Amino acid sequence: MHRTQARGIALTFVLLVIALLMVIVSTVAVQGLGSLRQAKVEEHSKQALFAAESGAADAIRNLVEDPTYPGPLPTTTMSGGAEYSAVVFNNFAGTAPTTASNNADVPAGTTYILATGEFAGLTRRVGVLVSPGSATAFGLALGSGGEVRMGGSKTVRGSIKANQDIRLQGSSTIIPLRGSGRLLSSQDVRTQGSTRVDDAQDVRARGTVNSTPAIRGGLTIQSGDTTESTLPFIIDYTRTTNQLLAGEQGLVLPNPDQTVLFSAPNVVVHSTPPALPLDLNNQIHVFSVNQDFGSGDITGTGTIVVADGASLKFQGSQNLNANLIALRNSSQFPNSGNPTISFQGSTTVNGLIYAHEGIDVQGSFSLNGAMVAFRDGGAGIRTQGSTNITLDSSVFANVPGFESWALGFGGVGGVPAGAGPLSVVVWEAF
Repeated sequence: MHRTQARGIALTFVLLVIALLMVIVSTVAVQGLGSLRQAKVEEHSKQALFAAESGAADAIRNLVEDPTYPGPLPTTTMSGGAEYSAVVFNNFAGTAPTTASNNADVPAGTTYILATGEFAGLTRRVGVLVSPGSATAFGLALGSGGEVRMGGSKTVRGSIKANQDIRLQGSSTIIPLRGSGRLLSSQDVRTQGSTRVDDAQDVRARGTVNSTPAIRGGLTIQSGDTTESTLPFIIDYTRTTNQLLAGEQGLVLPNPDQTVLFSAPNVVVHSTPPALPLDLNNQIHVFSVNQDFGSGDITGTGTIVVADGASLKFQGSQNLNANLIALRNSSQFPNSGNPTISFQGSTTVNGLIYAHEGIDVQGSFSLNGAMVAFRDGGAGIRTQGSTNITLDSSVFANVPGFESWALGFGGVGGVPAGAGPLSVVVWEAF
């Protein structure tokens, strides 16, 4: 073959290969651009959905603070450019079902939230149906007439409220339970170390919120708060119901009716030190002198009460299925005696921990129930170590004398602003 012909064939072959490569590259590029475009669309759709969920969470927060909240939630721009808004179909006080704008049914006693999120021209919606929380509306994991001071690593599922300062040091995570995971102080909130609050919850202080580093999350971080949520607890030793008097606002801190408590049919009064180990045997065990218990000294399920200003101490490893209560008598009101409860060592409690004075925890500690320190300006609640607390409001129904709070936290049967948790019945995305 002539050299010129060979070169011509080679050139033709090269051109064909180049053309084929260009077709392949073009096809791959088109597919890649299509995939990239689809990925962008999916990303923008997710951003819009996240915005809609933020709108729903914001509306829920408003309902937690004000059960009569009518909406609508105005358009809010998030960091990153996404926007959300929400309409609220509040039927909490209704006696008949209604219908939302998207034809969703809203039964009597519920509220429906329709939240819209927008990002880069894409729109997503979220519909949420909520109802009031459990009938036992004590929506606080920790309630204190004094301060709440917590050190070490801690996780609290539920809200914390104190008449004095809330001081958190170390790693702190506040997780909402039934829509409520708040920090509320009638004085100051001070945090040092990593503090995380859910994005739909709030931190409020009538004084100042001072955090180093800044609190992560939290839809509202409010100093100088003037809402009902941070009003001081109403603390009155003579009041053994949660009924609000005319003109009163706020929450009545639980205070048991001791006559009802001590006259319960399953009460056992100990006039001498008990034989150990003490089997609680579903009874209420009452002591009028200081009690110290070590590892393995308590078995079974029941209630331990130290009366007449006595103290209750636990040392060593403890696993207690018990309500623990320390009380003053009427002659000791408001501040005589030493009705405190303290723990040292590794402790797990399933029940109510209630003291007319203070509660002190050192070491690894886990509580499934609620914790209340009653006295206004008293020792309050202090924990140091690894702490894990999960609110269970039902514990109030298990102790005679607390019936009023087993029916509603502020005013008999009532769920006042800022106290009542919500339960999510339906949460769906469109």
